Amino acid sequence: MCVKTSASFAAALAEGPAEHAPALWCEPAPWDPRCDLVPGRGACDVHVVGAAEVPPRPSGYGQGLRSAEVKVADKLTLAFQVDARRPGRVPLGPETVLDAGGVPGIELGPIPVPDRGLVLDRQMSFAVFQAAPEGRRVAVEDVIDHLVLSGLLPYDDAIVVDLPALAPRVLIDPASEHEDAEELALVLDSITVDLDRRAVDMTWRGVIQLRLREIDRIILGFGPDLPGSPEERWYPALRELPRGKFYWAWGLEDARQGREPPPLGEGRQEMAELEAWSFPVGPTPQVDMEIYARVTTELLEARSPRPVTLAKYGLDEKSFAIEERAWADVFARVPDGDESLLSEFGRLVAEFQDELAHPEELERTPKDYAVLLAHMEKRDPAKVLAEAKMTQPVFMRLERRMAALADADPNVRAEIERELELALAQVPDDEGLPPEVEEAMR
Repeated sequence: MCVKTSASFAAALAEGPAEHAPALWCEPAPWDPRCDLVPGRGACDVHVVGAAEVPPRPSGYGQGLRSAEVKVADKLTLAFQVDARRPGRVPLGPETVLDAGGVPGIELGPIPVPDRGLVLDRQMSFAVFQAAPEGRRVAVEDVIDHLVLSGLLPYDDAIVVDLPALAPRVLIDPASEHEDAEELALVLDSITVDLDRRAVDMTWRGVIQLRLREIDRIILGFGPDLPGSPEERWYPALRELPRGKFYWAWGLEDARQGREPPPLGEGRQEMAELEAWSFPVGPTPQVDMEIYARVTTELLEARSPRPVTLAKYGLDEKSFAIEERAWADVFARVPDGDESLLSEFGRLVAEFQDELAHPEELERTPKDYAVLLAHMEKRDPAKVLAEAKMTQPVFMRLERRMAALADADPNVRAEIERELELALAQVPDDEGLPPEVEEAMR
């Protein structure tokens, strides 16, 4: 079975001339049924599609041709000429592109390849599926980390497009419980410079000796090419899997008919998400600790409906649950004896809680606080706070305020202790659970 994955890297080419234009991951790359439905290729095809942009020139300038080049790292140079008799956008095609010697009819885009279903020879080479002539191919072993474009944009300076140091990683999880997951080696076999979309599309393929029904799931992640064992290489990707997207993979017939596979369905979606949470290490936090502390504080205050509070910070229940898992993992891994991170988080929560205090909270006296403590000591604290119409954050603010007053004034401390002793003598013990419940719990 062949596994294909692709990505578009959006290059910052619309900002004007620059020595380097970093390319950032943008979206899955578009696919072309004329040349994409293949099991693999023997070399990496290089294509240039879209329209070149010819700037206005003085009258009589040149011969109506503009020299252009695309360099693929230091492995390949595509040199050609573009019809520049009219300024503006010039769609690249056989009518407008000439080779370096001036011969017209040059095609820079992909060419149709045989349908894999019509290729029956098991000894055939993947070279039969090349979508570019030999002069537009790079060896699959070559490292492609940048492109150089010149003569294709509305300014004269060459642009170096630095490609991200990322590549797809594919882990095949077999349906059989007796087989281990297997990492699939992928090969970069197509690079398309799309001038209209200001993007570089890259496609990787790999072949595994399993049938589709023998596979439980295919895990795809993008990351650097790390050394070490498969477990070490997959550690960063698997811990981030809860943030992933879960869907049926495109099959050959889906691609041929241009139809997306159906949704997973609620049950399968839930099972896939739960399985993603089974990795023993949580994801890395994407929300910094200050924002996480503020969201946590506002949710505890419950001043607004929970979805409204989360949406204010660009979160929903799923994304916030992931952040909670991420920060819980960070806090759990703090070395023994080092409480600086936990102390800072507690300080932030206390600071944000104090910002949300109502003025009437300052009316509560040391006696009020002592009576409340007495009831919470002898009864269910949650029930006591509910009867007092007091949320947990309000009580925490009261507790901090009274502690500060007691530290500053011994008389206040003595008053709290005296009132607490009196209240404890007056508050009856909680009656506890009904007898039948206590009997059932024995």
